[in-house]
Amino acid sequence: MDKLLELIAKGPDPTRGLRGLALARYHDITTARAQLSRWGEIATALGLSAQQGPAIADAYRRVARRVAVGKLKPPSATPVPQPAAAPRQGRQAGISTGAATGERPAPPERAGFKRIDID
Repeated sequence: MDKLLELIAKGPDPTRGLRGLALARYHDITTARAQLSRWGEIATALGLSAQQGPAIADAYRRVARRVAVGKLKPPSATPVPQPAAAPRQGRQAGISTGAATGERPAPPERAGFKRIDID
């Protein structure tokens, strides 16, 4: 195989810094951000320290801009297994609102607050 084709087959080199890592894991980072993960959590998941969260965010934004205009092409996405969703029943499974009996549900207790009944 041609050396250039071998180089292309390897994909982005993560040793090239955070931009190389952001490009190599572009689809994974995009999915994590869509699921509202924090940059510190993403950084630790990538094997970095949580303090490098802003740096990986900056690198990802630079890569995303270049992907958007067509200057970079991220590697193909690897399928991520999705957890099976539990069947939903009403608002929350197993919690009765008392609507069938006409009762009002008791408000949740808050930490540090005491319920006082006023007559």
